Amino acid sequence: MEHLNRLIKTSLKGLGANKTPKAISTAGRVLGLLGVVMDNFDSETSVSKISGSHRIASIDRDLSLLLKQLSTAFKEIPGRFHYSFPKPRHPLYEKTLNEIQVYIMDHVNF
Repeated sequence: MEHLNRLIKTSLKGLGANKTPKAISTAGRVLGLLGVVMDNFDSETSVSKISGSHRIASIDRDLSLLLKQLSTAFKEIPGRFHYSFPKPRHPLYEKTLNEIQVYIMDHVNF
């Protein structure tokens, strides 16, 4: 039903300002044939169909972005501190980037 709905909307949009009751009725009658004609036209003109599926997300790109941001997040900046937390005590401050990557890979569920 959704495909027919899209098809009739596309054909009515093509009428532009010429949307009269007779033109709309004609478009409704040729609805079944119009789909075949549009598919043939697309194949003749080599128009590729838009895929309705999404690609599978890759964790590699996300992981590299996370590691890049973590490498700057745990750097100590001279002169920048909070009086309540004068020295950071999080265990990740003492780890190298490779150790953080191993930790993440060990704790991520695929």
